[in-house]
Amino acid sequence: MRNLLLAGAAVAVAAAALPAAALAQAQTPSDSAMVSFSVSEEVKRAPDRASIGAGVTTAGPTAVEALRANSVAMERLIAAAKKAGIRPADIQTTGINISPQYDYRPQEQGQPP
Repeated sequence: MRNLLLAGAAVAVAAAALPAAALAQAQTPSDSAMVSFSVSEEVKRAPDRASIGAGVTTAGPTAVEALRANSVAMERLIAAAKKAGIRPADIQTTGINISPQYDYRPQEQGQPP
């Protein structure tokens, strides 16, 4: 392996010493030896962090009532996470979404969905 590295280094030094015009005219015969290098690395380690997403979905006749129901459900979910050993500092809310739910069944004329 050491001889191969030395040979590769010698080829690199020789190529650097040749003028650009000589390199442009040089051709490698198809039966000549070719030197190529390939490096591959892999690091294995046990993971020390995991991300888990969880959430709840609630519905209510108004946004306020849906948010109240959602808060109760999230409190239960967070309590279960803490009971499972997840530290409170590792629990965070990343988002909340409130959307209307429309009823697209046929309505009486003039009634909104």
